Amino acid sequence: MEENQKKSLNIRSLPGVIVKLDKTKFYLLEQTSQSEAYAIEELSQADIDKINFSNNVMLEYMYFKRKKLEIKLNYDEFLEINKTYNEQMAKIEPAIFDINYDSEISFINTNRIFTNYINSCRIFIDHLDGKLNHKYGKESFEYKTFKQAKSYCYDNYFSYKFFYHLRNYAEHVDFPIHDVIVEHSSDEKGSDKEIETSFNLFFNRDELLKCPNIFKKIGNELKVKEEQIPVLPLVEEYEATIEIILDSLLIAERNFYINNMNELKNIFDRRKMGGTLYLLNIYEDEEKQLKMNFPGLRFDVVKFMIADYKDLDPRYGFSEK
Repeated sequence: MEENQKKSLNIRSLPGVIVKLDKTKFYLLEQTSQSEAYAIEELSQADIDKINFSNNVMLEYMYFKRKKLEIKLNYDEFLEINKTYNEQMAKIEPAIFDINYDSEISFINTNRIFTNYINSCRIFIDHLDGKLNHKYGKESFEYKTFKQAKSYCYDNYFSYKFFYHLRNYAEHVDFPIHDVIVEHSSDEKGSDKEIETSFNLFFNRDELLKCPNIFKKIGNELKVKEEQIPVLPLVEEYEATIEIILDSLLIAERNFYINNMNELKNIFDRRKMGGTLYLLNIYEDEEKQLKMNFPGLRFDVVKFMIADYKDLDPRYGFSEK
């Protein structure tokens, strides 16, 4: 709640429910307008602890949602820059192409966005791995479910294992996308000749194999790839693996998240007047002045979580508790 709202808010106890507000107690506060709010229920310290814990779980889930969105935005940006360059290339006359096309900018820009994308994926997956290990332990159902998803992607999708090592290459050696190639092709249609221009990105197999220490675990698979490995199909496949892994976290922590979501949902259902709920704590500061604390409750995250679990499709064969 904003500071200016706190100062002007007229707080009353709900008639017939609470006789008088006590500075030693906690209350569930329902704000019905910008200037009025009612203490609708007295809460024990145990109630407060439980609500605060569940609210913190919602904040944890919000972090997950934001990081997931960050990955999606990086992915969309990479697709968009490819589309933009393709459209720009098509508008340049082949005869004056070399004058109007800045190859350095397109090379750096596509590498920059691609590196942001694979970095955001790897950092978040490593974070989730450490979090689940610390929270539940390596022998837990939750951690094993997440590890199973990662192993599944590593074993079944070349893009996942390739980008895992390619991120190290990008960090320690060179730009990961080596070749940005613009091609012109013509088709005869009657007496007219149409020129088609395409913008294509490639990893260079031979350049990557110059770093055997980085790619030693996938060296044999990499050797049989064509010299110029198209980037876009692998990026699209990799995005699918990220969805698999992030869905596995929802499966692994289903009980934890849903139980805490229901705790807050039950609080939300205790509204009396359709207003906004806060926790209210009245206390004395060091100067014996009465103060009020209004912690907000993240009911908005509850809505996100309900939608996410409703849409979750455990189609990858992972066991559920």
